[in-house]
Amino acid sequence: MNDEKFEHYLREFEPKKPRALPKLEVVPVKWRRLAAAAAMVFVCGSCLWIGLKEKQVEKNSKPPSAWKMRIVLTNRALQNPESLEASLEEQTKGSLPRLDGQESTLRVLAKE
Repeated sequence: MNDEKFEHYLREFEPKKPRALPKLEVVPVKWRRLAAAAAMVFVCGSCLWIGLKEKQVEKNSKPPSAWKMRIVLTNRALQNPESLEASLEEQTKGSLPRLDGQESTLRVLAKE
């Protein structure tokens, strides 16, 4: 029964010929926009190139190896031990934690 109703419903539709597609208008290229896009590509590309080049320069300028530093420090220690001690102390002031402060690890471990 439902099949007959459905077929009757489908017979109500009539095929129609589709209408023609509208013609597309060709929009002229805006040369200013094209020039601005080219300029942006150039600026972004040159910034990327400069950044990669600087990174490669940093990569190529490696710090001296450990054995070279040992030789330099040994020579400095043999020539003038006091200046070596002073320069090492000056270099490590900011990099090593203080052990005599209020928040010191040794103070906590000593349980004063």
